[in-house]
Amino acid sequence: MIEEDKRQYLPLLLLADEQESMITDNYDNPIYEDGKLLADLAKKYTAPEGELLAALDEDTVVGMVAYHRHSDDRCEMKRLYVKPDCRGSHLGRTLIGEILEHASRAGYKEMVLDTIEPLQAAIHLYREAGFQECEPYYDNPMEDVIYFKKELG
Repeated sequence: MIEEDKRQYLPLLLLADEQESMITDNYDNPIYEDGKLLADLAKKYTAPEGELLAALDEDTVVGMVAYHRHSDDRCEMKRLYVKPDCRGSHLGRTLIGEILEHASRAGYKEMVLDTIEPLQAAIHLYREAGFQECEPYYDNPMEDVIYFKKELG
């Protein structure tokens, strides 16, 4: 459980939902069990379960990517995001390269990810990074999900 400075994670959460009240109102919401939302983020995306990388422009978070453990050999890339005004600067490509390197150094042999068909720019980046389409690695009710995997070296 995160006991100190929960707000340090706020810039990362705000990448997905820039309405701060949607995040901060849930800090003490009973369904999040006194900060569970942030505790889950920290547990899932910090060692030894995973890692989260943030791209900064001075003190402003402008992009992020993470991975979390699936098994001893496999991890899943999550949360690739670049703020719209930073797109086209190769930041997404850089974040993918960095998270692949971090996962490989952590001992993972394979990285998987899922995305949806409308996210063609992301799909292009994944393929460019060497990801190949694969069979689903979990059940997802959405019909337009595409699954990818990449062997790590």
